[in-house]
Amino acid sequence: MEPLPYNYSICDRLNQLQRTFLQKETKKAQRRIVLCFSGR
Repeated sequence: MEPLPYNYSICDRLNQLQRTFLQKETKKAQRRIVLCFSGR
């Protein structure tokens, strides 16, 4: 795995988490992703 920029790495991780726990933590995942993209 190549080292990714900090923000991008977090966004990618959150995307994976949202897909994996879509039904469990949909609201939390969406919140985190919104915060992530707003930080760009």
